[in-house]
Amino acid sequence: MEFRLAPEQRGTRASCETRILATDPRSRRLFSAYWRVVRPFAAAMRHEVLAATASRLEHGATPRR
Repeated sequence: MEFRLAPEQRGTRASCETRILATDPRSRRLFSAYWRVVRPFAAAMRHEVLAATASRLEHGATPRR
């Protein structure tokens, strides 16, 4: 999972990306079953992190590197 902050004209864009590499059919099948269960929780977590980041940025906090 990667979180990014990118400056824009009217502020900062906060985004995230989840990357998965399943290297064979069995791995893809197993990961697909796992992801069906985990995906809603992962999405909620990403949403919370991005919302907290946006709130901090809106209130003048500077992002750490």
